[in-house]
Amino acid sequence: MKISDTALSRQLNQALLPAYWVSGDEPLLIQESVDLINQRFKQEGYTEKHILSIDSNFKAEELFELTQNYSLFSEKKRIELQLQDKVPEAFTSTLNECLKQTDLNLVFIIRSNKLSASQVKTKWYTAFEKIGCHISAWPIEANQLPGWLMQRGKKLGLTFDTDALNALAETCEGNLLAAKQALDKLSLFKHDKPISLEEVLAFQADESRYNVFQLTSVCLMGDAKKAWHILKSLEAENTEATIILWSLTKELRLLATLHSESRGQSVESLFKRYQVWDKRIPEVKRALSRLNYETCLDLIQAASQIDKMIKGVIREDASEALRHLIMRIAGTKLTIA
Repeated sequence: MKISDTALSRQLNQALLPAYWVSGDEPLLIQESVDLINQRFKQEGYTEKHILSIDSNFKAEELFELTQNYSLFSEKKRIELQLQDKVPEAFTSTLNECLKQTDLNLVFIIRSNKLSASQVKTKWYTAFEKIGCHISAWPIEANQLPGWLMQRGKKLGLTFDTDALNALAETCEGNLLAAKQALDKLSLFKHDKPISLEEVLAFQADESRYNVFQLTSVCLMGDAKKAWHILKSLEAENTEATIILWSLTKELRLLATLHSESRGQSVESLFKRYQVWDKRIPEVKRALSRLNYETCLDLIQAASQIDKMIKGVIREDASEALRHLIMRIAGTKLTIA
């Protein structure tokens, strides 16, 4: 079965399947879908939960062992599998073997980036789709964002003037985590009538003291002291680590792509292709000169590890690791007090 994330709630209320796979390039929508699945199965008594990260070091016996061992306190189990960009062949074959063992007391919840066209044509995917449910979390396009904000706002008791809604959408375009955070903060204040453009502009001015985009910008420029100052300000305002990490990882992937493709064409043509606007070109060029291709890949891997820390897969201090990553991108060791 294949559905969109918007149809997931209805499917969960109709029938529970032994496996769910949530994929896409939008972290917020993926997380919300996974949370919804976990909540539904928890209601049905699947109280025991295990998280397993699947990478190139995947060992089939680790997954098989989880399917066999049950605790004294729970007869129903959720196994959450977090995949990296490349799906190991050993994992797909092992997963299909596990799914063949019909066990009503076990559910697999898989999360990954968007699956490629070639992946959804493979035998292992076809076998999964016959048994489980694949949920595609499609990105919210720019023209869809005002409607998305309006719908989300209603759930929080918010309504907007048209100009206010468009202004908020423009600010949050490309970052649903920031959009959600903006709505959550706006909902903290009482609004007896639709939020006006003036209120949104005042909110944005207040929020713009420091934001994740400014942090990313100074990191690319190699200004470690300012990056540290902005980071401490964001931490004091309880800015979610996931949003900071998302912004940094997005830029690191862009840098790696520019390095990789610049051998056969001009950087200027790549800037146009990847929509690096004029005001951002100086900082991106500065970062390209400081961070080579191998360094970018290493930093992306470090960001992936931090993501696992935030999700609880790796039990280390995500905040401290994020600080080290930021200082590495800015070009210095973590020695600033």
